[in-house]
Amino acid sequence: MRAPDHGVQFPETDGRRSTQRASVDVFASAVADVDPALGAAISGEREWRKHYPRHLRAVTARAAASGEAASAIARAGLDRLHTTFEVVDGTGAARPLDEAVAGDPEIELGTRFVAGEADRTTELVVPYRGRELRGDGIVAQAEDWAARGVVEPSFVDVMRRVVAHPEWLDLTGWSFGLLGAGAEMGPTAHLLSWGAEVAAVDVPSPRVWERLGELARAGAGRLAVPTRPDGTDGVDLIAEPAAVRAWLAGFVPATGPLVLGNYAYADGADFVRVAMAADTVLVSLQRQRDDVALAYLATPTDVFAAPPEAVAMSRARQRAARPLVGVANRVTGGRGFVPNYRLTVTDEAGRELGIADSLVVQQGPNYALAKRLQRWRALVAHQDGLLSSVHVAPPTRTRSVTKNRILDAAYAGAHVVEVEPFEPPTSRAVMAALLVHDLRHQAHPDGAAGGAGETEHDLTAAAAHGGLWRVAWEPRSALPFAVAVGARRLVGL
Repeated sequence: MRAPDHGVQFPETDGRRSTQRASVDVFASAVADVDPALGAAISGEREWRKHYPRHLRAVTARAAASGEAASAIARAGLDRLHTTFEVVDGTGAARPLDEAVAGDPEIELGTRFVAGEADRTTELVVPYRGRELRGDGIVAQAEDWAARGVVEPSFVDVMRRVVAHPEWLDLTGWSFGLLGAGAEMGPTAHLLSWGAEVAAVDVPSPRVWERLGELARAGAGRLAVPTRPDGTDGVDLIAEPAAVRAWLAGFVPATGPLVLGNYAYADGADFVRVAMAADTVLVSLQRQRDDVALAYLATPTDVFAAPPEAVAMSRARQRAARPLVGVANRVTGGRGFVPNYRLTVTDEAGRELGIADSLVVQQGPNYALAKRLQRWRALVAHQDGLLSSVHVAPPTRTRSVTKNRILDAAYAGAHVVEVEPFEPPTSRAVMAALLVHDLRHQAHPDGAAGGAGETEHDLTAAAAHGGLWRVAWEPRSALPFAVAVGARRLVGL
């Protein structure tokens, strides 16, 4: 068990480490050069936890205007994070984050392997509502989701390509370094079933490694497990980031592509700490190799620049629901059922992009910062000529969601506001397919469904947002209604 002050830490100011102050500082620094007035407004915010959604909408809108603005914001935000966060070692001494992660680790990790015992899976299978979809069934379901606004049309294009190219699923000879390999939404099981070698990073927990071992034996690839000097498995990414970097650098073969995926999650402020540890490890490994690809899952509960087609569908639904929505909005004093896309941005290509705000305030500003820094890294990596795969994952009934009573109820009642949450097996399958698509289909002449691109808008490619971008009203303004319906459903009323 690590000490609370051991490992990656928020910056210290006036003798204390304030997560709120650090978040304000990062977002203000990110936009300071692009929009000084917005940077000043963020710096002057005194109720960040209450008002951070408003500022993140403004940051996203500013980044959506042009690729140049998106790049400047992402690079400035990442630079601020990496120049202010630090690592505290076992003696209590603090060092700059990048320097500490690149330095000698406090422990040296060994490796044991778990080989697959099954034949390689040769086709994509998507579990959905008690069925196993294959081939044309996957495409038909994707088309149905798109028609109902659950996914973007480019998602259908990806599924069609993957189904048409089953050879893409042969990952023999591919190496993946997965941070948070045991994550419920991670692709570990699918990659192993398709024959990949997976270097797995996760916490020292027997339960985690027993499960990962079972996944490896049920697959056709090979799992590399980090072993500690005492013989136990696992490594704490927050407390021992240099050990993770050294282990991955030493393990990965000198030839062949290396795909580094960050799926690590932690609650509260620890999510920012683990995200920063992961980002620094990935950047350090990027400097050592020229064939590194990055992979992330973007959360649907964030702010994005949604495409014009999503805005048009939302407005059509608004018109259809106007009488009922208008009454509900008046009854709630203007707080409930607020029409969606009050804020739009015209980008440099002349498109009207909607600012889709699906933030869930219960997740908090630390969650928002951790996910935003991943988006920034994917964008910057792509602009620097590296392959980076990031797509919006569906709202999913994971353990981290269902343990929160409000979110659990909201997901149970989401159908009444035309949002479809997915079950974890469905989400894992489709997001693994998106990853393989991006790795195999690297040339995107039309810019469609190709992972991270040059602008914020490119992050919307193949988004599986569950319908959040195409509902008639701002998702957060309909949340209480969904919670009320879901709570009754959960208790059987």
